[in-house]
Amino acid sequence: MSFTRKRIDLTITLGEGEFGDEGSNTVTLTGLRVQSLITIPGGESMAGAQVRAYGLPLSMMNQLTTIGPINTAYRNNKLLMAVGDDENGMHVMYSGTIGEAHADFQGMPDVAFNVLGWAGLYDSVKPVGALSYVGTVDVATVMQELANTMGLTFENNGVQVQLSNPYFPGTALAQVRACARAADINYLIDRDTLAIWPRAGARATTGDIQLISPETGMRGYPMFSSKGITVVTEFNPNIKFGIPVKVSSSLDAANGIWNICDLSHALESESPDGAWFTQFTAFPQNGY
Repeated sequence: MSFTRKRIDLTITLGEGEFGDEGSNTVTLTGLRVQSLITIPGGESMAGAQVRAYGLPLSMMNQLTTIGPINTAYRNNKLLMAVGDDENGMHVMYSGTIGEAHADFQGMPDVAFNVLGWAGLYDSVKPVGALSYVGTVDVATVMQELANTMGLTFENNGVQVQLSNPYFPGTALAQVRACARAADINYLIDRDTLAIWPRAGARATTGDIQLISPETGMRGYPMFSSKGITVVTEFNPNIKFGIPVKVSSSLDAANGIWNICDLSHALESESPDGAWFTQFTAFPQNGY
């Protein structure tokens, strides 16, 4: 592992107006001790983040707290997390809606500010009009329109399915889920991108397939389960949910190309010997 001073920068944006989409107040927190866990479990679960930040003044924690008398209403409050160091640069690893944000005084004098976030959460509750098409339409066309509605970039990884006279009611996220089920494809909202790819396929990679081996940072040995293999490696910002990776180890059964179906990053800054790891579960590329 590279012995550099790790950084986790948090940008919190609080929306204004009835639904939080009429202007915003933004604060960027840098240089703090932060404990974080980013999870992308797959299925219909979007990218999530659990964050504990230490050293915030009480006035700021009061301003950023989103729990209140109506704790079932989600506003367009956002969290953006950039991680890295001054040597290798910073990488945005999470961007999504804040579900909860509040101070935890139980460990005084070590007070933490807790933030829980999920990508697509705001779009799971914000009302939008139903979406319908007459005749045959490409799934990519539908998903592109939904991505535009949610203010996301669209990424199509080889999906060519067509639907006949589709009708999708509900929120924008509900429409995405219904469209994906109708087309039997994978989808994910992560870092302001809506990605789709074939059910038994994979997302495209930029450049060569990532090699995961002891020489590139693998910790210990691959672990086997009914899902495939689980691997822990030093933090690697290039490992994304849905992409193929190449595993090389002394365990022959683990070697080869695998498609990632579960991903997490455990990251800590301003903490000696703090966590700085990526863990993924993957299934064989030649079998789902």
